[in-house]
Amino acid sequence: MSLTVPTGDPSLSVEVGTLAAPWAYDANGAPVATSYEIAGSQVVQHVEHTAPGVAYPVVADPTGSIGLGYYWHFNRAETRTFHGYGVAGAAGATTACAFLGNLGGPVVAAVMGSGCAIVAAKVIHAASGAENSRPHKCFYIRVTTPTVLGVTTGTYKDRRCR
Repeated sequence: MSLTVPTGDPSLSVEVGTLAAPWAYDANGAPVATSYEIAGSQVVQHVEHTAPGVAYPVVADPTGSIGLGYYWHFNRAETRTFHGYGVAGAAGATTACAFLGNLGGPVVAAVMGSGCAIVAAKVIHAASGAENSRPHKCFYIRVTTPTVLGVTTGTYKDRRCR
């Protein structure tokens, strides 16, 4: 489901937000039937948690995205790989960035190294959170500006997380 803004040209619209397909899982990791309903200005998620065979607790987490940015959604195998890099991977990324930054001198090396350290820590933290969740989730990176402050990470569980 997506939220679009008309542009005046019927052949062109701008997507400003999305709502991922609904999902729900029971305590055994089995999918539970769920759906969305538009009720006035609200989106309501219905979960068939009383169906026979559903084990509690049931987890359902609608996932939406509003705003501009570049997104990279990593699948389960990629999430597991990033989680495995851990501190050593973050240190390696930081060292590589500082080395490349050295081409611009010590100040550039320090700025690039510290920026990469922050981003690498965010990535490893999100991947680890996704890997250690039950049921397992995946993680994403969102970039809104070309600075460290413009990089955010998070976890998700939808059809892309396989």
